[in-house]
Amino acid sequence: MPYEIALVEKLITGFKEMLPCYSGLTIDQLALNKEFFGNVSVIVQMHEMRLTPLLRRLCSLLETLSRTAQGTDPRSAGMYQQSQLLVLRVIAMSMFYHWHQIYAAQGVNADRKPAADGAADDAPAATATAAAAGTYQSAGAGYNNGDFSLFYPHPLEEVVAKRALGLATEFFRPWTSPPSVRTLSDTAGNQAWYMFYLRSTHTSQSTPMSIFMMDTAVGQGMLQRYVRACLSAPTADLPLEIQDAAGSIFTFLSAANWSMALQRAKTCLYLLLSRSDDAVDLTDIRLLEYATMDITRMAQLIEAFAEAFPRVKPAEQLKLALVLRRVIWSFVMRCGGTFLDMHRSMLRPPTNRIEQLMDAIRGVIDAHTRPSAHPVYYQLMVMLLMLCPDLVAIAVEHVVEHSEGREDGCSKNARFISRLQQQLISRDVPESAVLGAQELQHAATVLTALPGNNALRLAECFDADINAVLLDSSNRMAPYREEPIESKLLLLGTMACQFQLAPEKALQTFLPRISGPKAEPWMQL
Repeated sequence: MPYEIALVEKLITGFKEMLPCYSGLTIDQLALNKEFFGNVSVIVQMHEMRLTPLLRRLCSLLETLSRTAQGTDPRSAGMYQQSQLLVLRVIAMSMFYHWHQIYAAQGVNADRKPAADGAADDAPAATATAAAAGTYQSAGAGYNNGDFSLFYPHPLEEVVAKRALGLATEFFRPWTSPPSVRTLSDTAGNQAWYMFYLRSTHTSQSTPMSIFMMDTAVGQGMLQRYVRACLSAPTADLPLEIQDAAGSIFTFLSAANWSMALQRAKTCLYLLLSRSDDAVDLTDIRLLEYATMDITRMAQLIEAFAEAFPRVKPAEQLKLALVLRRVIWSFVMRCGGTFLDMHRSMLRPPTNRIEQLMDAIRGVIDAHTRPSAHPVYYQLMVMLLMLCPDLVAIAVEHVVEHSEGREDGCSKNARFISRLQQQLISRDVPESAVLGAQELQHAATVLTALPGNNALRLAECFDADINAVLLDSSNRMAPYREEPIESKLLLLGTMACQFQLAPEKALQTFLPRISGPKAEPWMQL
């Protein structure tokens, strides 16, 4: 329609003229400009109904900025980077506002709709079949729990999706974070504060949008949150901010066009296996850290990674482990209700390749003694174990109840947990063991709604050992050879976990050590 085309063109032209590279104003200054704020607000709001035409125009603007930025002087290059960051943010936030409105239209804040005719009759049979198979049964759009369904945006046109995905890949590729940045519970992608709006309102099964009032969730208050996120002041690390914004775009694209994202990742794995002597661009795999996960998608990626992991070089194995760990955490944090259901009903994800992958990772860990294997292998091993509640139960039986691991085949995962405990009480405690134990504590915090479950019991048996390491002024921890993580940061992480798991016990343990006149100087926070 001509009037729509003219309106879109006018909005984008006004937006383009005010970009830092053309106006000379930084993002901080533009955030105070009422006219520019209103322009961005209209662009984001129009994406609710006019996503495709606006997306095409913004992609064209981003391509123009990439071409004109080449060969500029350092100061101009910085302004062009700010402009690219701003356009990427507007694309990402517009996509997520569009997705947010889908939830509002589906009545997320209202009571759950009655089941369709026949659905109630079919549910017991489906659950019984899943229980017999020992895998978790997905129930259509949502899951077999009390949380609301996970609605996905409608797929974009293939041409538009490929174009947007190509741009996200282009801006994600140049910056590579050190592996140590991702050895804690969150990746580099969580460092930008505006990601809060993406992951805590509408994309999570465990954090319903009903935490907001209805008028805020669908009105101007929520729209302004998204606009302010676009115009938030960037950090000094612009490349990291740009990568994060590009990853956010992929979060939406993977939700809407998952088959395309999965196929690109599988193609990348195939190239990795077939070109063993050549360097392979792993951007399509690294982007999976930002993918929108559910239990079925996670199982598909576990199967693909289990096939490739034992057959690639150690450097590629580390990269795959970093990504897969983040994929599992994306599932756990987004689908907390499903994760609880798995542990309540002792069911696994719908794949039979988890133990095969665990054997391969355990082989990497066993092959390293001094120094120990990279921390991410310990963390990934723990998270794979947490996806198998039956194996967690076996580990509890051997480690917690009997304090030993038998040598039969069923207890190999228990032996890993037992070895983790032994490393925590050794003279020089590997940083990898500390991070592995902390990963177990962090995963257990998601299951606090099931008091006394096996994961909580397993995590509790590590409290005393990990506290003894992190509260020791002599610092017995042996850092990993790449980039050691500050012990204070690790202490904060384990304190946060223990306060969620057992607040009174944690208060008695930590309060005397970090405050008051008797607190040691290095412990004061």
